[in-house]
Amino acid sequence: MGLIAQVALALTLGAGPLHGYDGIAAHYAPGLMEQVSLNRGMPIVGCMIASPRHDIGQWVVVEGRNTGRRLRCRVTDTSHPWDKARHLRTRLFELGYANTMDLCGSARLRNDECRVKVTR
Repeated sequence: MGLIAQVALALTLGAGPLHGYDGIAAHYAPGLMEQVSLNRGMPIVGCMIASPRHDIGQWVVVEGRNTGRRLRCRVTDTSHPWDKARHLRTRLFELGYANTMDLCGSARLRNDECRVKVTR
């Protein structure tokens, strides 16, 4: 992504400097991310992820490397404290099931077969 595009994206999202993380993606079971969102008192939105690197409520752009699709997603969950170090080490993000097809191309892939880039 060129510098002009990054600046335009940052201004559009209301973010500061862009921080991108290449990683891999697992996905929640159908309906689970939506339940987490409701349990947190947050509205269900079109794309939701769990991230060990971002605060709950932040908006990020997730690019599926398999599909080339980009979605604006809200961080709805984070890693449990005992999983956080492993998630950071393996660069694991978790998608809501509804977005898995858009970003990974299949819900049947191993985590390492669904590569993503998450940008704030």
